[in-house]
Amino acid sequence: MSRNATYKTWGQMNNDPDLKDGQPPGTKSKPKSTITIALKDVNHLKFALKNSRIVVVKAEADWCEPCKVLTPKYEELAMKCSEFKDNFTFFTDDIDSETSYHVDKVTAVPTFFVYTDGSIEPKKTFTGDFDQLVELINRILMRFRQPATDESQ
Repeated sequence: MSRNATYKTWGQMNNDPDLKDGQPPGTKSKPKSTITIALKDVNHLKFALKNSRIVVVKAEADWCEPCKVLTPKYEELAMKCSEFKDNFTFFTDDIDSETSYHVDKVTAVPTFFVYTDGSIEPKKTFTGDFDQLVELINRILMRFRQPATDESQ
């Protein structure tokens, strides 16, 4: 009997239900969000900029604990904007991905980028300061909710 037959992988020892038979540990996929979109590449961003007034991107990494903590709050913010879904698009960009557009634009993670008016240059950047992003989005939402003034009278 070989020695390898008596050893178990970490996933087998923990009876990890997320690991399928033969799947190596550490390859568990991230849960997919129905609210935010994983940014694929720069063309994906350019397409969104043409079709949304405001594009928000959270540059993150799998190893970043603050990124993990802010994920539910970021998704909650995106959900809050869903009433104006034609005006907003919320992305996440994994900076460890080969196709990450923001990898050279961040000095720390998470970093939030806010794009407006179809410009590929971000209008605002918040490094790790989620509260400032929330404040900005709330101000934008207040403007969207204000009734249009009728100037014909």
